[in-house]
Amino acid sequence: MKALFALASVACLILTWSSPAQAKVQIENVQACYGPYGPERKSLDLYPFDVLFMRFTVTGLPTAAAGNVDAVIKMRWADAKGNVLDETTYPLSGILHLGGNSFLAFVQLRMPAEIAVGKNTVTVTVTDNLSKESASFERQFTGHKSKLQIVALEFFHDAEGKLPSSTNLPPGEPLHFRLRVIGFDRSKEKIHTVMAVQTVDADGKENLPKPLLFDFHEEDARAVQRTGFVFFTGRVGLNRVGKFTLRITVTDRMTDQSTKIEVPVNVTAP
Repeated sequence: MKALFALASVACLILTWSSPAQAKVQIENVQACYGPYGPERKSLDLYPFDVLFMRFTVTGLPTAAAGNVDAVIKMRWADAKGNVLDETTYPLSGILHLGGNSFLAFVQLRMPAEIAVGKNTVTVTVTDNLSKESASFERQFTGHKSKLQIVALEFFHDAEGKLPSSTNLPPGEPLHFRLRVIGFDRSKEKIHTVMAVQTVDADGKENLPKPLLFDFHEEDARAVQRTGFVFFTGRVGLNRVGKFTLRITVTDRMTDQSTKIEVPVNVTAP
């Protein structure tokens, strides 16, 4: 079976805590998430053109004389029948500037235009090149056929999407996001989708008098047939401290069907 396209990447940027020097390699605090530092992703239902991020803490790796770790991460993706759809290995290295022997890492799996419907299994293994010890975890997700859906949601510090961000930020810092919309109607050789952005406070009150609207039209029949997803970007200004919800709703104007996603945003004083 031909392997489907997937891309894994690794980051070891954030020290979490120290552990005894003789501790074994372990993987802890595994979370599916929206982007490497974004909020937790509760649902493991995936669709075409979606992106699955998983972050985790690696502990117990010994360090070389310069204070760096030297390991590899292997990601294996298989369908319900056990057919391997993708298998990739990447180096995992860097200096632990704050000492200790633990750090945050992540992998990402990008869904192709056609994905294996039903149960899929992702296995991630971290192997230390110094001690030759390994640790691994396994997660299952469900692949679905295309329907009107928001996928591949990620958050950034910048409009260009070069600096991934969490949704826990101080006031005054903008929160940028991007996403894809799939499953829109194209039977009339047109695409018309609208993204509405609203924020909600801790009491459930909408903060904006009206949602911010972002409109996408395409009426070139050839372009419509070639378009697999609509790409939207947006920005939210964080002007006050508090706990909020970012609500993103996308409507297909050709059918008047809608889909939405909600994620927490925490604005804390610096």
